[in-house]
Amino acid sequence: MNTVSYLRALSFSILLAAATASANSDLRPMFSSYHLDVKDQGNRPTCSVNAMIVLLEFEHNKHVSNHPLVLSREFLNWAGNEATGIIDDGSFFSHLIRGLKKYGICEEQYMPYAAVFDPNNTPSAQAVSDAASRSNFYIDFVKTFNDKIGLSESQIDEIKKLLDRGYPVAIGANYPKDWTFDSDDVLQMPTGGEDFFGHSVVIVGYVDDSKYSGGGVFIIRNSAGPAWLDYGHAKIPYGYYMLHGNDAIAIDVGNSQPDLPFIQKNNMIEFEDMEVLQSTSSYSVQNMEGFGANVWSENQHLFIVNDTVGQYIEFNLNAPAAKKYSINLFSTKAPDFGRFDFSVNGEKVIENFDAYSQLVQPTERVKLGTVSLNEGMNTLRVELIGKSSASSGYKFGLDFLEVLPIPDVSATKSKLQGVYLLLRQ
Repeated sequence: MNTVSYLRALSFSILLAAATASANSDLRPMFSSYHLDVKDQGNRPTCSVNAMIVLLEFEHNKHVSNHPLVLSREFLNWAGNEATGIIDDGSFFSHLIRGLKKYGICEEQYMPYAAVFDPNNTPSAQAVSDAASRSNFYIDFVKTFNDKIGLSESQIDEIKKLLDRGYPVAIGANYPKDWTFDSDDVLQMPTGGEDFFGHSVVIVGYVDDSKYSGGGVFIIRNSAGPAWLDYGHAKIPYGYYMLHGNDAIAIDVGNSQPDLPFIQKNNMIEFEDMEVLQSTSSYSVQNMEGFGANVWSENQHLFIVNDTVGQYIEFNLNAPAAKKYSINLFSTKAPDFGRFDFSVNGEKVIENFDAYSQLVQPTERVKLGTVSLNEGMNTLRVELIGKSSASSGYKFGLDFLEVLPIPDVSATKSKLQGVYLLLRQ
């Protein structure tokens, strides 16, 4: 193929990719290629444990040649209990992550899943040793736990992007106790007055279709065995999770630098390392390993203490060049945290950010938006404006910023014009 033909083919593929964004994705064939069976939690309340194991098995089977690599639900359940000191059958994703980071995960053969929970069941030395070899994980919190609001449109989009990149997503939500599905295995939207129960499943695909609430459906993988609906799978409208989705996470393993949308180190600015220009708030670096090892960046955050509305802290957001940047915030939510406004160089970028949560946990990616920064010093201000009625305080925790330079559109346009002129020759 000559140069001009190659450029024509390349430009066509680029234009085609840009014009035809994926309207569907389905990871079920990959699960089948790894010989991973649909889980059955039995009569135990371990849906979140099963969902987490599905993510872990899918990821680990990407990196082994002998399939399937089956991992221990019983060990993960034990690890979550051991790390949090809460002895229970089943847990929150955040509690399981703490156990996962502290102990890793072993193969199923070393601690098989039991039909009945035994709080005295502990792993063998071989199980602990095997688990320690699988303790390197990257967590993407698409949505941290909040059962008062569902997923946002941007969180729905982030899940779809994760699926496009080959990452299933575990999601916790409230479902009607008498949940019903149509002939296409699509969950019927509630009509009001239903009793709900909390349950976790794994999203393994999606289909954009305007006839469904929210503009499409997610394909979910349940933990009720292969006899449930479509070989253990069903479809949930995006609009359902926008009403009832509680939390959602994805996991990446085996990479020295995780794939996007996971965070790249060279785009991170730790709040602990930022210069404080002035502050009426008290602040200090707080170790967060007690709430989950390796869940916060560097296992710590900058802990902000306030007692009066209007208190603030200002940071020097130093930029290498004067240009536009996309800035995302990663912080902490907790039962005694307040509500805050964020501004950059006097311009509000977030108003009324509520840092309250029923659990101490890191936030998902919070978009500050596209911001024009000056070369050198810029002022990032975080100001207390109040708290939710459920919160018991005005505190806050700041982990890090993700700062992404926006590409120079004029330079890109010039390159494309060059390709166009070459193609006309």
